[in-house]
Amino acid sequence: MSARLINQGRLNCHYRMCANAYLGEQEWEGALRAGGETRLSWSMQDSGGWYDFSLSIDELPGYLRRFAGRVETGRDSLSDPRMGLTQAE
Repeated sequence: MSARLINQGRLNCHYRMCANAYLGEQEWEGALRAGGETRLSWSMQDSGGWYDFSLSIDELPGYLRRFAGRVETGRDSLSDPRMGLTQAE
């Protein structure tokens, strides 16, 4: 799975992508220049294709986008292994 981040603004920014589930409490961050782009990639094989990430931008307080779901392959798969768990689990 990959995410393509594009800064269409006129100012440089600093992003943070956090794994909310499935990949532990990992975080990726970096600078993204005005007009620039970057790509982040992960293997979702160990989670059965399930993913849950949050993206924030340091220069935009309150900006938060959450991406969660499952990568569809057309093959049989597992139910969400985090279904029914609370945030603290």
